[in-house]
Amino acid sequence: MAGGSPLRPVLNLATVAPLLEKAFSVKEAPAVAISINSPGGSPVQSRLIYQRIRDLAQEKRKRVLIFVEDVAASGGYMIALAGDEIIADPTSIVGSIGVVSGGFRFPRSPEEDRRRETGLHGGRKQGGSRSFPAGEGA
Repeated sequence: MAGGSPLRPVLNLATVAPLLEKAFSVKEAPAVAISINSPGGSPVQSRLIYQRIRDLAQEKRKRVLIFVEDVAASGGYMIALAGDEIIADPTSIVGSIGVVSGGFRFPRSPEEDRRRETGLHGGRKQGGSRSFPAGEGA
């Protein structure tokens, strides 16, 4: 999987699964505590991690306590939802920030001399950011 660095590794099921297995294997523990500090990431990987947490919680009959540090947004929020309880500071940023994806459409011919900004977003209040001032591009 591309991306990541030693200081900010890529979060995916392959890297998280062994840690989850270890946490859920402590027989005496009535619950598993997971700390999250993430602005998001891959929606697919977040869903896979969420599902693995829920599967292990059911299999091992343990509660899951999620502790949010600074942020659990987007994919981080999805993972937090795997908990039976979410504990966060009142100033932590917790929740989905929506889905926004953007790009540019370039002319197919010299007659189309304007660049066009395009965007895909979800939710009524999503997509308020523009790359160009109003009147340019689109």
